[in-house]
Amino acid sequence: VAALVVLLAGARVVVDRTTQQDQARRDVAALEAVSAATERLLRDPSHRVVELTTTTGGPGGSISWSAHDFVVLTSVLVPPPEGQVYRCWIERDGTRSPVGQMAFAGLTAFWYGSLYEWATTSFGSGVFGVSLEPASGPEGHPPVLSGNLGS
Repeated sequence: VAALVVLLAGARVVVDRTTQQDQARRDVAALEAVSAATERLLRDPSHRVVELTTTTGGPGGSISWSAHDFVVLTSVLVPPPEGQVYRCWIERDGTRSPVGQMAFAGLTAFWYGSLYEWATTSFGSGVFGVSLEPASGPEGHPPVLSGNLGS
């Protein structure tokens, strides 16, 4: 019986370690993709960077974009509670348009995308926001991070 308990405990440790390693690999791959997108957009001389602020007006991260890439980075968010996500949106003239969802790798939250996917979207105006929303259900909660994209 004691040997069986030791065997089961050992198996659980192996499964936990494997799960942690798999998550670490996914985090590394995601951060590599964000890094590559950031590098591409910073090489574009027309790129823009806007500071995100928290609800108290403190620094909250950044939004960077070029003609082809869009990257949001922050280390002030904590992972969302079960059943909720951080949604990214742009608001113009009182209308919010969802554009993405924040992901986490360790303490870094990020979202990135290609502007090729939104060929009709201009990121040069409006307010960019991130809000904590139900994973499925109504949206429109107040922003936890926001930044002015310009006029």
